[in-house]
Amino acid sequence: LDGSAAIYDEVVCRCSESYTLRGQGCDGKDNNCDQIVDDCEEDKFAPEININAAITQCGNKRWFTEVQDAIDCVTNAVVVGDDCDQAVLTATPTMSGSCSEAEIALDASDACGNVAETKVVPVSIDLEG
Repeated sequence: LDGSAAIYDEVVCRCSESYTLRGQGCDGKDNNCDQIVDDCEEDKFAPEININAAITQCGNKRWFTEVQDAIDCVTNAVVVGDDCDQAVLTATPTMSGSCSEAEIALDASDACGNVAETKVVPVSIDLEG
């Protein structure tokens, strides 16, 4: 019997079907013992989106004359993080009934397909100048 498998199991493999801590799926260990360290099956947590700075910097107290300016403000101010990988942020503007009220919906996903809960930042856009 080759001892390398036992050494692998002891040093690298930590079989556990329940990951309760962020980052546990990308900790340099084979948590599900499939002989692949830190694969997507181990990445259980979605990215997180923090919109606090975006609301402060870009919220309804500030007026934009272009939709893209509002999107740029929000995407530059928002903080997106993922425990294992870089997250991709998508911003989708939605205009409401009046010309000044709008929302920018923010979605984030990681390379393993984990998707964050959508966050919405209200903005004011005066398209009539």
